[in-house]
Amino acid sequence: MISMNFDLKSVFDNMKYSFTQAFNKKTIAISFIILLIIFLLPKTSLVVFDYVYGETVMDETSSMVIGNSSDPNEMAISIMSWESSHFYNPYSNFDKDSKLQKFGLYNYSGSIEESKLFWRDAPVPWIIHFGTANCEEYSRVFVELMRHNGADARFIHSLAGDHCWAEYKNENGNWIVVDPSCNRVIGTARFEFAKHWNRDLCYIEVIDENSNWIDVSDQYINRSDVYVEIHENGKPVDKYDLYVYNHYLKDTKGGKYDKPIIAIRKQSFNKSGISTFKLGTGNYTFTLMNPHFPFFKYQLPVNITENKPKHLVYNLDEEQRIYFYDEFWIMRFISCFSIN
Repeated sequence: MISMNFDLKSVFDNMKYSFTQAFNKKTIAISFIILLIIFLLPKTSLVVFDYVYGETVMDETSSMVIGNSSDPNEMAISIMSWESSHFYNPYSNFDKDSKLQKFGLYNYSGSIEESKLFWRDAPVPWIIHFGTANCEEYSRVFVELMRHNGADARFIHSLAGDHCWAEYKNENGNWIVVDPSCNRVIGTARFEFAKHWNRDLCYIEVIDENSNWIDVSDQYINRSDVYVEIHENGKPVDKYDLYVYNHYLKDTKGGKYDKPIIAIRKQSFNKSGISTFKLGTGNYTFTLMNPHFPFFKYQLPVNITENKPKHLVYNLDEEQRIYFYDEFWIMRFISCFSIN
């Protein structure tokens, strides 16, 4: 005879546990998919838009703005004039407390229906279509429209100066400096650009058609040679990366410039523990980081005087090691395991 005795409570508990486990796994999976979609949506939207509409937007804009002109000077003036009336600067009504701005929506008329979308690093056709631009976007659009019509043009960037502009070649083969976000032609006098922008510039780069960054600072400013030598345990070391931060905007402008701005992304040291480069005048912080132990750094204050070479020797055993935690710690941790 089969026994029918069993614990009803245990049965229900087991059923509840199984259901909860299945529900939790499903919830986690769905949540992961949703987060992945949210994370990838902006980038995917940019790529898809550029693939589907990119060439059409460039052709139509070029035809409307430049027409049949082949004169680089006429083309440049036409593009900058059009940009000045077409683009809205998202930072003109910047609101640090706005929730929408965190998602790239900038309210420019008081009505949420008329908010404009602004995402950094968007393709040029996207920038043209949505009509929001800061100095970087103005300059990128200028360069791409010039190139689209057969003219030579290049994008100029000063990280520490927090500004972007452009150059194009005229019919005589001379590079002409323009500031599209200000709708202004500077001409061939590159050394006048800092006066026009009313800022000290310390390091300037150009990006070519192959996306290579090239140092062109000497074409714009006077710089001094800098030699940095580091020792550890009584020996020269080459295991550190050097990042150069400039204090100019923090010291003179304040406001959103509440900390030094990166001037040079990364400098390496040779086997003798020496790194050489050039900088404009000003106050800097040289930050040393070991890429294989990315949770501490050394910060070294430096002042650069015009036309005076600077030879700096540091014994890291005598410098204060700073341990820190910020939003980039995960990337630095992953980089520890990268294979060069």
